[in-house]
Amino acid sequence: MKMKKVLIVYKKSFYEQSVCLNRSKKVFLKSEIARFLDMHKEHAKTIEFVERTLKSLKIPYKKCFRCPQINYTPYSLVVTVGGDGTFLHAARHLKSQTILGVNSDPARSVGKFCAATRFNFEKILKPVLAGKVKPTLLPRLTVRTNTSKQITVVNDILVCDENPAAMSRYVLSINGKIEYQRSSGVWISTAAGSSGAINSAGGKILPMNSNAVQYQTRELYYRRKGEFKLIGGTIHLKEPIKVRSQMRTGMIFLDGAHVKIPFDFGKELIIGQSPHALNAILKKTK
Repeated sequence: MKMKKVLIVYKKSFYEQSVCLNRSKKVFLKSEIARFLDMHKEHAKTIEFVERTLKSLKIPYKKCFRCPQINYTPYSLVVTVGGDGTFLHAARHLKSQTILGVNSDPARSVGKFCAATRFNFEKILKPVLAGKVKPTLLPRLTVRTNTSKQITVVNDILVCDENPAAMSRYVLSINGKIEYQRSSGVWISTAAGSSGAINSAGGKILPMNSNAVQYQTRELYYRRKGEFKLIGGTIHLKEPIKVRSQMRTGMIFLDGAHVKIPFDFGKELIIGQSPHALNAILKKTK
């Protein structure tokens, strides 16, 4: 299917959000301001180039700053300009649309989900627009609590106390096994998110298109050796993962730090497999 309408979703740079809005520049060193300005210029150049390319190809498009109120329905292709955070922000809201991430500052940003930069954007875009490139299907998770609506997750989920210095208390249920745990929290990740925080916490990297789900507890508190069995691993969901809060001020973080759900005592988190995989244009791998 050919892409007919394109939506550009972009982030605001740190320079725009923090330096420009801070009346007292004394909080920043001159070297910091110079670095943030350089990053801002790179980002602005990329947005400008993406727009110029779409205009030259006579592709109708709309440009939006990333925010929760965007209507993605009319568009067949979503192009994100920023880094992985901007990609994940848009990806949570998509159903059948294709998404292409453009890393606006590849010298400083990892951009794992971003297949393009401004230097190769046109080369990657043309076959995508013509329908000659088949997107990679990335399995996603769904998250809901007994007091919140369902949210789609592309990358990972962190359940912990809202205070990083406090102990996280919860009841974890995975494929019929149940444990009460005290720890620094627990990660649950899609295969696409397996190279991120969960890998640093002791997990392993999975193929991005795998249906497997990975979980990893953080710094479990043991009263006796061998007390816990649900310490981490790669599983296929036979039933939803459930987490019941035993915390006064718990929190659920979804795909990073920006999207979060209060998870106070007695609330239950239910994590299932999404019926809709994400259609993503990703970097070619050897």
